Amino acid sequence: MHLGWSERVAKVTASILLVSVLLAGVGLAYVLTLDRAPSTLVEAVYADALAKVEAEPDDYEARIELAKALGAAGQYRKAVTQLEIAAELSPEDPEPHTLMGVIYRMAGDTDKAIAAHEKAVTLPDGMGDVYLESYYELGQLYVDEGEYDKAVEAFEQALVQGPELVYVAVALADAYEKAGDIEAAYEEYVRILPTAPGNPEIESAFARLQDALGEAAEEPDDE
Repeated sequence: MHLGWSERVAKVTASILLVSVLLAGVGLAYVLTLDRAPSTLVEAVYADALAKVEAEPDDYEARIELAKALGAAGQYRKAVTQLEIAAELSPEDPEPHTLMGVIYRMAGDTDKAIAAHEKAVTLPDGMGDVYLESYYELGQLYVDEGEYDKAVEAFEQALVQGPELVYVAVALADAYEKAGDIEAAYEEYVRILPTAPGNPEIESAFARLQDALGEAAEEPDDE
């Protein structure tokens, strides 16, 4: 069960949430040459970040915000340039690399996306939600590449980065199933089911795996 981009982004960190907000804005590309006052939230985010960067080139947060706006406008190369500068300003912070991974995935460059997220998870100065996003993105990229064992490892790492999120656990169960480990997938759904009562997709996947295992399947505890 692979959640779509818009569904998944709505559940992750504030950094990625802003990307989602910006993605909802249409026609942002023209803002890059805007010669009037911004009239929408999306334009304002871009204009504000650009003004801060121009006023203070070493403003790390402004570089990050500008990169998000550029990425949302489809200006991937320019976005990566801003993130590379941010990474130089804060070399031990994983966030620029996590966002590079998101941008590269949006641009369809899987190899660079994987490399960026792999770099992010080695850096020490991030918050748990940033590592969670990179591990989750790595898992999805590995699933897309058919490397299901690597996907399982990435999703497992994502789950230990902070409060457990159902969509990450579902992705792990899906990766187990794709890797051919039906029992592990079923056990993951046994664990998930009480935390997401009434979710038809989760209940359907659970029933399918239960049927596949037959008598070996155990009922989840009612809690």
